[in-house]
Amino acid sequence: MAVHGGGGFLLPISPRIFLNAGALYRYTAYLYAKGPGRGRDVTNLYIDQTGPRRDIFLKAPGLRFALGIGYLF
Repeated sequence: MAVHGGGGFLLPISPRIFLNAGALYRYTAYLYAKGPGRGRDVTNLYIDQTGPRRDIFLKAPGLRFALGIGYLF
């Protein structure tokens, strides 16, 4: 599951060259992992080998910024 949102701008410098910039915030949550071998329910994980069990899903929030320059052929 993921939700993301953001905004930015595009600034023309000439008819063929432009600058762009933007920001994006993404919140991703993982409920199940699948790969080689048997899949794994990531809500059934332990914080370390002898610690308590996680009671929520894995999450990966993040903020990203991007700057760029473009040229149209």
